Amino acid sequence: MRILYVARHGPRDNQDEDAITHALRELGHIVECVPEGVIRVDAQDYDFALFNHNRDYEQIKDLPIPTVFWCFDLIDSKCPSLTWRDQDRRKWMAALTEVTDLGFMSDGDWVDQDETGKLHHLMQGADTRVAFPEMQQGNKQWLLFTGSKQGGLKRTSCIDELTKIYKNNFEIFPQLRRGRRRRIHGKTLAHKIAGARICIAPDFPCTNRYVSNRAVLTIGFGGFLIHPYSEMLTHLYQDRKEIVYYRNRSEMHALIRHYSTRPEERREIRQAGYARTMRDHTYIDRCRVLIDTVQERLF
Repeated sequence: MRILYVARHGPRDNQDEDAITHALRELGHIVECVPEGVIRVDAQDYDFALFNHNRDYEQIKDLPIPTVFWCFDLIDSKCPSLTWRDQDRRKWMAALTEVTDLGFMSDGDWVDQDETGKLHHLMQGADTRVAFPEMQQGNKQWLLFTGSKQGGLKRTSCIDELTKIYKNNFEIFPQLRRGRRRRIHGKTLAHKIAGARICIAPDFPCTNRYVSNRAVLTIGFGGFLIHPYSEMLTHLYQDRKEIVYYRNRSEMHALIRHYSTRPEERREIRQAGYARTMRDHTYIDRCRVLIDTVQERLF
């Protein structure tokens, strides 16, 4: 198919769009990448247009071809400290759904309440362009969280608790610089994850129908991951074989203590998780589902 892909292509702080472009081309499709804003190509030359987080509703409505979006965000966190963000995202998603023909979303909870019939649950995937890196040895800080402490009071409290208990053994990557957090992706992030003894995911945001793509990325980069329990995620990775799940913070700490001194168990789980990711959970796998659904629903 010929796809007009309108998104934030190529920025240093985001690799998802480039990974999706690569996956679609690997599947044999022609992809024209154009930035969000004025589209300077003849849209009629393409089978459909693909967007991610575009809010230019008039531009989408004016296109003479079918329009499809793929949203990665959690729409309604139900966290009191994020009320303003949730309200904005609910309005945005209602407007975007109205003007497009089909939508794919990481947020399964939002898809479940959809009444338009346009929305489909589709997780993100691992970037096949970044291979499983060699593990770096001798990291002083052996417990790693890759992300921002910000994102709701519950998430902040979990990170604060980890910092208090594990002190210098716990690292948040990347660190704030001049009050701002750098966004690190690709090989730099992959080597950091592969070199950590344990990668930890906080208990928010996570539901039985939504998890951050950092779960798939971390395991796909060869990381050993302890993650909050999610029913949906159990269909992707097996507990104690490819990932380790916790159901409350007491269990989280017990699992950290257990696996911190068991390198052979960690090695087996991380290798099995990586193999499962490359077999079933790459962006190529996800884009194959996206294209099949587009062809079935729109053509």
